[in-house]
Amino acid sequence: MVLCMGGISYTELKEMDLAEFAEAEQAQRLWQTVWRKKTGKNE
Repeated sequence: MVLCMGGISYTELKEMDLAEFAEAEQAQRLWQTVWRKKTGKNE
C-alpha cells in the first residue's frame, strides 16, 4: 500500500487497527485487480 499509488503513509499505517488495515488492504486489491482497469490507468 505504501509502495504504490502514493498510498497510505507509514504514520497512518502504524495508527490503524486491524479492521481499518483489512479495509485498506481490500481497497488496494480492488484497485489493482478491478478499478485500475476500468479507469485505464497503468500506474
